[in-house]
Amino acid sequence: MTAVLEKSILSLLFVLIFICSSVRSDVEMNVVRVNSGPSCFKMCSASYGDYECNVDCIDKKFSGGRCVPSGAQRRCCCPA
Repeated sequence: MTAVLEKSILSLLFVLIFICSSVRSDVEMNVVRVNSGPSCFKMCSASYGDYECNVDCIDKKFSGGRCVPSGAQRRCCCPA
C-alpha cells in the first residue's frame, strides 16, 4: 500500500511540475519588451490603439503587437 501511495504522489508531483513549467513558458512568450529598439516604434493614442498597432506589427512581419506603457505614455511594441 505504501509503495502505491509513493508512486501516486511522485506521479502527481511530476504532473504539477510539468503544468507549472508549461504555464510559465506561455506567460514568457506573451511578454512584450518595452524599449526604444526596433520592436517599439509608434506612440499610441485615442485614434491609434491596439488594433492598429497589431496590424502594423503584422505588416512588419512580426507575429503581432500591442500598445504597452512606456513612461507616462503608451507605445506600439512588437514582440522581438
